[in-house]
Amino acid sequence: MVSGSSRRRFLNVGQNAPHVDKEARASFGQSNNARRASKQLRVNRRFKRGDGSRYGRRRPIQLAGGRREATTLCNRGKRRKCFKTVHDIIVPDAIMNCYCRVFLRARGSRMVPCMKAITLYRFALSGHCHRVELMLSLLQRKVQLVEIDLVQGEHKLPAFLERNPFGQVPLIDDDGTLVADSNAILIYLAHRYSGPQPWLPTDARGAAEVQRWLSIAAGPLAAGPALARIAALFKRPIDVETPRSVARQLFSRMDEHLASRPYLAAVQPTVADIAMYSYTAHAPEGGVTLRPYSHVRRWLRDIEALPGFVAMPATPTDAMATINDVT
Repeated sequence: MVSGSSRRRFLNVGQNAPHVDKEARASFGQSNNARRASKQLRVNRRFKRGDGSRYGRRRPIQLAGGRREATTLCNRGKRRKCFKTVHDIIVPDAIMNCYCRVFLRARGSRMVPCMKAITLYRFALSGHCHRVELMLSLLQRKVQLVEIDLVQGEHKLPAFLERNPFGQVPLIDDDGTLVADSNAILIYLAHRYSGPQPWLPTDARGAAEVQRWLSIAAGPLAAGPALARIAALFKRPIDVETPRSVARQLFSRMDEHLASRPYLAAVQPTVADIAMYSYTAHAPEGGVTLRPYSHVRRWLRDIEALPGFVAMPATPTDAMATINDVT
């Protein structure tokens, strides 16, 4: 939204604005009668049909004093009306933004569009949901969080199943576009909102490396540290030694991989690192220590140092190793 002071500044950048601004300044300090007479004179002159200031011609918004004044605005042949006073502008945001873009484009500037919030349906203790929340934060996107209680079965209610028939979180709603599955959401966000930071490589080798680690996130990471954490956190009747063994094998290979490179798939962080971070960082909650894996711990610190990083809440459990193992 454009503030009052910003709106007045935008009005003075048009080619025809100086004489309008001069007349507006001249009206300050006058009596009400003199100001009203001056306003009427300007209105009669500019809106008179025969003086060249016809409605089909683009012109700046006239400044007026005292009561509201209706002004016709023309943009690409379309007529709109707004109301303006000498102290501020009373005009719908959509119309004001349109004219601000016209003026700023003439000056070689670019107006930042209003950012609409992306709705994230999540379960706060889920690493799958956290990787999406982390990605949104790193991309500096505005987020509206909607908590879905998996323990109470809210993800199986008809209201949620209408959005995602599979009844799973996370799920995002980006201005009517519904995207489910955490890895699919990461790809969507990287394609749609990546700026100077290439979160998803476009070259064949880089794209293949990212896809490889996304498959690992859906495979050994989910079957190893994620499953061990679920067993400890929700007291599931699972043989925890099997997922813990899978986690130790995964972290050993990750440690060897990260010994010669800063990140998993490229020289800069990608969606592969975001997909692998959450359950790796919280592996101690499932009874899997990270102490033997120095390169993995260094990689975790590098992710946590990224601008916009947000942490997933730690969940103490009986099987949890010391949290200092992560740092």
